[in-house]
Amino acid sequence: MVYRRLDRVPFHLTPWYSHRLWEAISQGGSSCEYISEQIIREATPQNGKLNFGPMYYSTLLLSDVHAMALETARAIQNS
Repeated sequence: MVYRRLDRVPFHLTPWYSHRLWEAISQGGSSCEYISEQIIREATPQNGKLNFGPMYYSTLLLSDVHAMALETARAIQNS
């Protein structure tokens, strides 16, 4: 049996390890998405998850963040 690992072409170049985060999460059996501050602000916290339309997020991973809008920080704090 041949096991193949998922590879992803690095399209997010900052931080340099961003595409590697996706690979590690995927190889661990989960999936992830890159979301915007707008989605974070408009999402609804419910049952320990962040809900946005039909999607829900149980983990929010912020990598190499230098600044964000105050409204986004408040949304994260309140979720």
